[in-house]
Amino acid sequence: MPLWTAVIGGLWVVWTYIDNEHQAREAATQLAKRESRTRLLEAQKPFLDRQLALYFETAQVAGRLVTLPRNDPIWQQDDKRLEELYWSELTMVEQPVVAEAMKNFRNALAAFEREPTPAAPQTSDALHREALGLANALRAGIKQSWEDPNSGAIVAP
Repeated sequence: MPLWTAVIGGLWVVWTYIDNEHQAREAATQLAKRESRTRLLEAQKPFLDRQLALYFETAQVAGRLVTLPRNDPIWQQDDKRLEELYWSELTMVEQPVVAEAMKNFRNALAAFEREPTPAAPQTSDALHREALGLANALRAGIKQSWEDPNSGAIVAP
């Protein structure tokens, strides 16, 4: 009987040691993943900050274009700024969903601008729809950029 007690005790010690080693390796792996994600976010932070700023500016410009009259000087400035965003800065940071929505909004805006007179309705239904589509795409782009692929949670650097 003492032999069996010694054997079982020895097996228990070995099993406990192996289990503790496994748990320690698992904890170290999880820590390494978190640290890796943190380093990645820190490296991406300037890009993500610029992307976020441009997405917010794009939303503001589009919002003014669908709410201000065409003959308002601010509308004219925003029309020009939308073109600048479309052809330069935004193309550097946008996801495909945002690029497609921006193209659709720009096309709807061009169609609206071809209407015969600035006295025409302030905006068209198509322009409103595309502005909402752009806003939704911008939100989806932000979520995609800032989402932790492991958890699906939004994280901020």
